[in-house]
Amino acid sequence: MLGRRVVSFGSRGLSRRHQDVAAFTARQLLDMVAPSNFIWTNPQVLARTRSQAGMNLVRGTLNLADDLMRTGTGRSPAGFARIHTINGFSAHADQAELLAWHQHTGAGRTFLVHGDEAVMQSFAAKLANTRVETPSLGEAFEL
Repeated sequence: MLGRRVVSFGSRGLSRRHQDVAAFTARQLLDMVAPSNFIWTNPQVLARTRSQAGMNLVRGTLNLADDLMRTGTGRSPAGFARIHTINGFSAHADQAELLAWHQHTGAGRTFLVHGDEAVMQSFAAKLANTRVETPSLGEAFEL
């Protein structure tokens, strides 16, 4: 809400879309400087640091160092997932095109999240070289 107020001041002449973009940007900038983003002003981090004698900060530093080393050697950071979205197909895309697209992605794990259950199961059976998940509402996965 604050972002909308910040942007709406003097935003006459902007289209609704540009107002939304400006409001989003303002919210992101405000979130960047929020007290919860800094160790010394986040009560949860301070409490955990006290209860763990600072080991949470040591683990975080080691994770950062590992990510930097991986990135520096051309490897993906730990926990990194490549996400592919289908922007060029309609909901009634040709199955052969979808299968060809999927093969091109090289995805080791595929989530089917839209469609009739029987159709998704039939499609899943045709996907090769991937682990297929058809999640239920609210189901969580570790990527």
